[in-house]
Amino acid sequence: MRVIIFTVVLAALFNVARAEDWTTTDGKTYKDVKVLKVEDDAVTILDEDGGALVPLAVLPPELQKQFHYDAAKAKIAAARRQSEAQATAQAVAQEQAAEEAQERKAKQAKLLAAAAAPAPTPAPAPAPATTSGSTAPTPAPAVSSSPSTLPPPPSSQFSVNPGVSDSSDTSHQTVNPNWKLVWSDDFDGDSIDTSKWSFEIDGKGGGNGELEYYTGQPENAHVENGHLLITAIKNGTDAQGKTHKFTSARMTTKGKFNWKYGRFEARIKMPTGKGVWPAFWLMPEDSVYGGWASSGEIDIVEEIGDKPNTAYGTIHYGDKWPHNTHTGDKFVLPSGNLSDDFHVYAVEWEEGVIRWYIDGNLYETQTKWYTKAAPFPAPFDQNFFIILNFAVGGAWPGPPSPDTVFPQSMDVDYVRVYQP
Repeated sequence: MRVIIFTVVLAALFNVARAEDWTTTDGKTYKDVKVLKVEDDAVTILDEDGGALVPLAVLPPELQKQFHYDAAKAKIAAARRQSEAQATAQAVAQEQAAEEAQERKAKQAKLLAAAAAPAPTPAPAPAPATTSGSTAPTPAPAVSSSPSTLPPPPSSQFSVNPGVSDSSDTSHQTVNPNWKLVWSDDFDGDSIDTSKWSFEIDGKGGGNGELEYYTGQPENAHVENGHLLITAIKNGTDAQGKTHKFTSARMTTKGKFNWKYGRFEARIKMPTGKGVWPAFWLMPEDSVYGGWASSGEIDIVEEIGDKPNTAYGTIHYGDKWPHNTHTGDKFVLPSGNLSDDFHVYAVEWEEGVIRWYIDGNLYETQTKWYTKAAPFPAPFDQNFFIILNFAVGGAWPGPPSPDTVFPQSMDVDYVRVYQP
């Protein structure tokens, strides 16, 4: 009874063909046939025995011809609908991109004008009222109790919260004279200094579906003419001679050098092309507030190769994945690409504030973040170490296109750390 009721109801839901009897070339007979769905190589029917999927190849020639025609019409109609939807989506995306481009140009013009403006001559200071004094500290910002939930990093959607500002303040465009150089690598030797750097060897995809296998091979990372070259190679080999789709390198100071607060800068010439993803960033040495991203992550700069004129600066925080969040901003060069020449990328990280720079231009300031494990300014109140890597593919940049050039390198002139 249930089968009969189901068959009647299902037939009523579809626009079925008129009932007829079929005899197929393999000797089967279907009585009172009603056609529900036509596909490339089969038809779904209802008959007096219930439902069936019948291959087109066993139908009489006249039925095969009819159903092939019906399937072709359905495909053409579906393709037309898809094309129209894609055209609409493309038009909307182009309009949004034009609006974003105008906003970016206005923002960069403001920043560049501020950077070029001469500093005002200060008025003579009045005599102090007392012989000693102190400046009251700025109170810590409130911590949100209901963070938003975002997908795992990295994401092409960069949210900007009230703690991120595009300040025109130019007072931090050079290294604070009270800060001293505490660590550096100018890559002046003939090999990578392993007292400072370690290699991460793995092909786990960085948690982002990346395509590279990280090696410690000199083909993927070596010093040449005073520069560090981290090179991505198509069909490269690891130390055991095994071939991988792509090989590259990821170098860190973990377990050797780490810092709490300071100015971290590097002079880098970026690679370019769809699917390339170089980065200069910081991760917590001990992850005292828990797994990623409860203990934070500071991305000093990331570049996505098919957006070759754009540098991204981001922090990740909040809670363990997938309940983490991130906020950041980007700097778009007024002309040219990041691969055309070297640029200096830096963050100045102090208690309760992180600032991002490119070539001395302050383009982002963050003062609000949180971790569920501790009060502000956690998680950015612990020691972090440096990472330099050149990833290929992944959820954010997508896979390389056929015209992306390999091998090519992330060219690092120097890395420096300053502290008070």
